[in-house]
Amino acid sequence: MCLLDKIDDLDRNTLRQKVHSFWLKKELPTIDKILEAVNDDPALPNFKRTTLYTTIKKLYFVFTKRKRCSVLMEREDLLVWRQNYLYDVSKFREEGRTVYYLDETWVNTGDFVDKLWVDKSIKSK
Repeated sequence: MCLLDKIDDLDRNTLRQKVHSFWLKKELPTIDKILEAVNDDPALPNFKRTTLYTTIKKLYFVFTKRKRCSVLMEREDLLVWRQNYLYDVSKFREEGRTVYYLDETWVNTGDFVDKLWVDKSIKSK
């Protein structure tokens, strides 16, 4: 008898909500993040990594390669950097200073993950 058979529907729904909550927080759900969130919740039983992996798969989540049309998730440090940049440019323009653009920003390959957990029980348009 596996752990999935031992947990009730409420626990299954709570597990599903834990995974979906990462998307709501604009974070990518990895098995390590999910494991930490689940084991920090006193309402849920403690899982080992492999048990959680198996349980999530039985809840119709798949660990799949991202498609090219994926959404780029914003990192907090980049958000703060952009806000500071826009504030500085606005301030310089108010002061009548000339703004020179010397460099560009790009996305590095390390700024996104190739695979992530996707809920196959939900169909999107």
